[in-house]
Amino acid sequence: MIHLQEIDASSVPTPAANTMTIFVDDSDGKIKVKKSNGSIVNLEVAASGSDAHYTHNQATPAMSWSVTHNLGKKPSVMVVDTNDNEVMTSIQYIDNNSLVITMQTQAYAGKAYCN
Repeated sequence: MIHLQEIDASSVPTPAANTMTIFVDDSDGKIKVKKSNGSIVNLEVAASGSDAHYTHNQATPAMSWSVTHNLGKKPSVMVVDTNDNEVMTSIQYIDNNSLVITMQTQAYAGKAYCN
């Protein structure tokens, strides 16, 4: 657990080389980081559950599914059949926005959950 204390940003000492000080700026209530070079930046924290996701629907059974998810990353992928049973697959990432899912045993229809 981290405890933060409100202090005046001007009173935060410059940290030693290659370290940072995290503090709450009482002038605006934001969490900030003071770098060893003396610069101060806002600390950005993403809220839980705010990560992008995509669900691919595959209506026709196929051994290989091409998925364009446009998430800008290589997501984790879970594949289920039409009865919501997990399917064993291999994932080939083409780039940060597309991938190919290959079924290991037979052709399936179903969904691919990309997170």
